[in-house]
Amino acid sequence: MSMGKVLVAEDNASMRDVLVMALEASGYEVSAAENGEEALARLKGEPFDLVVSDLKMPKLDGMGLLRASREVRQPPAFIMITAHGSIAEAVEATNLGAVDFIEKPFDLEKLEFIVAEAIGAHAPVGSGASPLEGVIGSSAALLEAADIIQRVADSQLPVLIVGETGTGKQVHARALHEIGSRKGEFVRLDCERSANEPLESLLFGVDGKGGEAGALEKARDGTLFLDAVDRLPLGLQSRLLRYLQDKCFEREGGTKSLTSNARVVAATDRDLHALVQAQAFREDLYYSINAVTVSLPSLRDHMEDFASLLAYFTERANREHNRHVAFSPRAETVLRAYDWPGNVLELKNVVERCVVIAAGDVVSESEIPEHVRNPLARGSRASLSNEMEDIEKRRLVDALEKHQWNQTRAARALRIGRTSLQYKMKKYGLTKSR
Repeated sequence: MSMGKVLVAEDNASMRDVLVMALEASGYEVSAAENGEEALARLKGEPFDLVVSDLKMPKLDGMGLLRASREVRQPPAFIMITAHGSIAEAVEATNLGAVDFIEKPFDLEKLEFIVAEAIGAHAPVGSGASPLEGVIGSSAALLEAADIIQRVADSQLPVLIVGETGTGKQVHARALHEIGSRKGEFVRLDCERSANEPLESLLFGVDGKGGEAGALEKARDGTLFLDAVDRLPLGLQSRLLRYLQDKCFEREGGTKSLTSNARVVAATDRDLHALVQAQAFREDLYYSINAVTVSLPSLRDHMEDFASLLAYFTERANREHNRHVAFSPRAETVLRAYDWPGNVLELKNVVERCVVIAAGDVVSESEIPEHVRNPLARGSRASLSNEMEDIEKRRLVDALEKHQWNQTRAARALRIGRTSLQYKMKKYGLTKSR
């Protein structure tokens, strides 16, 4: 079994052969290119875990290859080798994301050690990456979610997707629809919306002259995705339950019974069981939509995927905004230290902002938003915004309800001190309802 895929880019044939033989002897699957352009073509054609590249090459040098490698679908780790090394080049290569910089002549054992370290820290291609389109990561929690989705994709069972704001509930719902055999549309309905048009009309449609089909009809032979299903009013919960049981419904203002075979996929960022106990959500509907549950982890609970997510969002933002930007090691350290209450969605937005406003080709620590660099700073955009406060409040309530309002256990689950939890409870006026 291969220990990883390595691409060697070296214009000196003798050195190229030595590198290939040494790495193959260590168990790696090795490909070779004699210049940067050839290496880049290989990277665009297939994924690699690591590139070992000479700095000085014809057509496209090692630094150019390093920059270009950040823009491929799965950016590889990168080691630079040169006989013309300098401190300035070493710093630039490191800032662009190279994991190491080695001068010729070098010890092969040292190179093999650095290669092993680089691949060990890099998610190997084809070794656990999520098989779902649009889902980035190889953590156990994401792979478990992907496995459940693949196993139930062709069934008619309702699916409940549970996760905090920004964890990718809609992405997973769409993946469930796309890999299944249903030929109809994927129709999303936000149950939290306070739109001009009543929610019941959007869900069931409007009868009579000038009437319009609702989401259930539009999703016939397809998937109806009910986002924030916990916000669905109790009256509509009863009508949705009837559809799930009988596949029948009526348009608003109509009496004719209509049918649909739309599969219902619901999503929530709240504890539905707790809402059932509080009589805010119908128990029979809860069990009907909860036939299959997919639980998505918060970003702070799968930080092993952080490097892959950062690389993916950086590459996408570079492509969309015609930039060639990478994060400095210090900037990446700052990003890793942040709690990410908005999860993957917040990371995507922060990365895109950094790519757009970066003054040069490297995002420095100072170009990272203030609320990420210093979450407690007064006046920072997100930590004091209503949106972020609402996210934090929901996290606190969910943890407290999950642990029956035991503050010690809830604080441990939130990874904060008990005193901090009490302060936040006082801040948001959170008390256990009697």
